[in-house]
Amino acid sequence: MTPDADTAPTLPTRDPLHLDTLRAALAVAGNPDSAARIDLHDECESTNQVAGELPPAATVAAGWALVAAERQSAGRGRLGRHWESPPGAGLLCSLLLDVPADADPAVVGLLPLAAGVAVVDACRAAGVPAGLKWPNDIVVEPGPAGVPLGKLGGLLAERSPRGVVVGLGLNVSLTSAEAPTREATSLWHHGLRDDVGREDLLAACAVGIVQRWRELLADGGRHALVVAYRDRCVTLGRHVVVRHPDGTESAGEAIDIDDAGHLLLRGRDGQVNVFTVGDVVQARVADA
Repeated sequence: MTPDADTAPTLPTRDPLHLDTLRAALAVAGNPDSAARIDLHDECESTNQVAGELPPAATVAAGWALVAAERQSAGRGRLGRHWESPPGAGLLCSLLLDVPADADPAVVGLLPLAAGVAVVDACRAAGVPAGLKWPNDIVVEPGPAGVPLGKLGGLLAERSPRGVVVGLGLNVSLTSAEAPTREATSLWHHGLRDDVGREDLLAACAVGIVQRWRELLADGGRHALVVAYRDRCVTLGRHVVVRHPDGTESAGEAIDIDDAGHLLLRGRDGQVNVFTVGDVVQARVADA
């Protein structure tokens, strides 16, 4: 839903991210690691690539490092898709997170879900009714018809020799004319508060992801994370189609997210299938 000319809020300025402003916003957001490395670029091929190639010392001080860019020439989403955004219209960033040598691989596999919860919470705190579409799309929560109103952003987690890289693309002030797809929308279209700048959003997302990651590594953090994810997941309770990487599809009712972050889908025959990956197309509320 796009604001009309008479009711549209003022489009946020698209000034470049400012390092001092970002560090101040990180402190306000509860950042416990003032020594964390932060790299801001006017342009790079991919923030995930840059973050993954940081030297070993990059995360020594805090256990994480942040890379952000105003433009990516080869930004990537899930399944190798290209990610587009005009300079200053969104957040294009990646966090490099240390992974303890003894970390359970199953826990590491839940990091994308933890990041999704953190980003949704940051959007909600900024006034936007965001939710998660399994597995890692940030969307506007559905209205009465049960269909999400648009995609705000997405996450891409990748292993690197230095740890795990979590990439985020989030549309902040993208206009309808600039949207690369019909589904794309922005925080500005859906209630972004005037007093929330891009540095504030980036700080909230980064601090939230780091905190959720540390909770996930702690005893008991895995169950709490999955509970939080379910609570924010707009896929559950709806009839959906899961499109698989090989081009096939599965339809049914999304009934749960298991403790490994997998989607449970009940087909028309009543059989429950478990999916680890796929693109979800949402149809309607299951009991509508």
